[in-house]
Amino acid sequence: SGVNDQRGLVSIYAATYPRLYFQDSTTGVTQTDGFQLGYDSAGYILNRENTPLWFSTNGTERMRIDSGGNVGIGTTSPFAKLSVAGDAYIGGNLTATGTVSLQNFTFVNATGTSATTTNFYSTTASSTNLFSSVLAIAGNTLVTSSGNVGIGTTNPTSKLTIIDTS
Repeated sequence: SGVNDQRGLVSIYAATYPRLYFQDSTTGVTQTDGFQLGYDSAGYILNRENTPLWFSTNGTERMRIDSGGNVGIGTTSPFAKLSVAGDAYIGGNLTATGTVSLQNFTFVNATGTSATTTNFYSTTASSTNLFSSVLAIAGNTLVTSSGNVGIGTTNPTSKLTIIDTS
């Protein structure tokens, strides 16, 4: 093992499993303590402590992996496997399994303007109820989980209920 200065670069060489440890009096000094950068058939970053790992640019924290494995982008308190605070863009398909909760969202097209057509569909023949409670469209059209549609009402009592309040 050794450290070599090669044209201003620091290089760490070991015949097998080269690694760099960062440890102090609070972490302990064994191989299972502290923070480690290394190579073992692939490069790795390893935080052996019960503390978060965070990434910063321009003096500001941008991303964090907490000690439970939750990843936060734009937040220091991720509450799920992925928590994003701020805008997010997905350039391909978004596939979700399990329960999906959407609050205050807008569908947009590729140019970033509001979409004029939005399609909801299920990929399995057994899924017939895409919405477990209600779907409100533009604030004045409502589809309930029983399949009733209301226009101008939030309580449709038949397959189609239209209330004109003007």
